[in-house]
Amino acid sequence: RVAPTWLLQLPWFVGDDDRRELQQEAAGATQDRMLREFGELIDRIAAQRPVLLVLEDLHWGDHATVQLLGYLARRRGSAALMVLGTFRPAELILEEHPLAGLRQELRLRRLCHEIEIESLSEAELSDFLATRFGGPAPEAFVRVLHAHTSGLPLFVVNVVDELLATGRLRRGDDGWTHPDADGLAVPRSIAGVVERQIARLTPEQQRVLGAASVGGVEFLHLPLADVLQVAASGLQALVD
Repeated sequence: RVAPTWLLQLPWFVGDDDRRELQQEAAGATQDRMLREFGELIDRIAAQRPVLLVLEDLHWGDHATVQLLGYLARRRGSAALMVLGTFRPAELILEEHPLAGLRQELRLRRLCHEIEIESLSEAELSDFLATRFGGPAPEAFVRVLHAHTSGLPLFVVNVVDELLATGRLRRGDDGWTHPDADGLAVPRSIAGVVERQIARLTPEQQRVLGAASVGGVEFLHLPLADVLQVAASGLQALVD
């Protein structure tokens, strides 16, 4: 009744006869019409109950998704609607994603509220593991896991999942079994993400990154320039 062009994208909800009628009604429909239909649909639903629309991993979203977000954010009518989206800022920069421009516009016009997710502290990591396992995890494991992951939530979850899947982390009648610091590695799922990001860099950037990784997370560009035998100014510009 409200959004026939959207219903056409979900053919499993309609029969053959209804689908043909919808196709005739939506023939020649433009993207602007789809946006208006979605806005009206949200208004109808929000008039009955509050609506929370959750969109995860927006850095993988297409142009149409970004356009819909912009349309919902710029509407001036009141509605009991909250749109909650998650994204990785680094991905927007690397991919030159259209969400980067919309993000800047919405922030300038105060049409969004951005929350930066910080790394977990040891105490927060301990709370997470206690919730996950239904009881406290060994303090020694919490310390080595935090040191290994720096408290990055995505890293933490994937490490724990892999340890559980391989049986290296388990709780038995005689207590916990868990690896020490030497037994922790980068999970295959995370390694794939890192490898894809590195593959986007230029050969020169990859060479600099490889050399810098020997020095650790923080490094001085002057000694690195000496090692690579390149101009310090050029290296500084490449790092920035």
